[in-house]
Amino acid sequence: MNPWALNARRDGAPPALALTDAPQMLMKTLTTLLLTLSCLVSSVFGGTLTETEADDLKKDINSMMKLFESGNAQALIDHTHEVIFELAGGKEAFEALTKEAVAQVMKSGVKFLESELGTPTEVHPAGKYEVCFVPRTSVMEFQGRKVKSVAFMIAARTPGTKTWKYLDGSSLRENPEMLGKLFPDLDPKVVLPTNTVDVL
Repeated sequence: MNPWALNARRDGAPPALALTDAPQMLMKTLTTLLLTLSCLVSSVFGGTLTETEADDLKKDINSMMKLFESGNAQALIDHTHEVIFELAGGKEAFEALTKEAVAQVMKSGVKFLESELGTPTEVHPAGKYEVCFVPRTSVMEFQGRKVKSVAFMIAARTPGTKTWKYLDGSSLRENPEMLGKLFPDLDPKVVLPTNTVDVL
């Protein structure tokens, strides 16, 4: 006999669960509740990436940056998080600005000498997104002068998905309030990685 089966009522009333089924029903309800709470806790409090997840994230960023450094504007566009589009005047406007900016960088003769990523931070809830920060140190040469940037990439995704999209955190040096505009539900007390630039 199926333990979840409904017993027919002789008086024609809607069937009711047998009393002997109550313990199983209670266990099923508790299990469902615990699973739901687990998902909610993960969504609200963020978490830590596994070593494999962190490595995959860094590989994805490195791949994107290498394509950008070779003049591939489309790679940068495809990997940029959507929250920036509105501030740029829409996706089409952002794409046009990015293509023009990358073309100017290539034309300027900037040389990308070094690039190293650090360990991603814990994942922070940000409303319908979750965010983490990936420290990045890079060295560039322009007109015979070397510049060292110690900054970070902002990685964001929709909870429950695996695809990250990115923003360059170095822009927050001059406009730190921009992070709150991009991710208004992110805790403003979140500690960000170092963000400096020096001429060597």
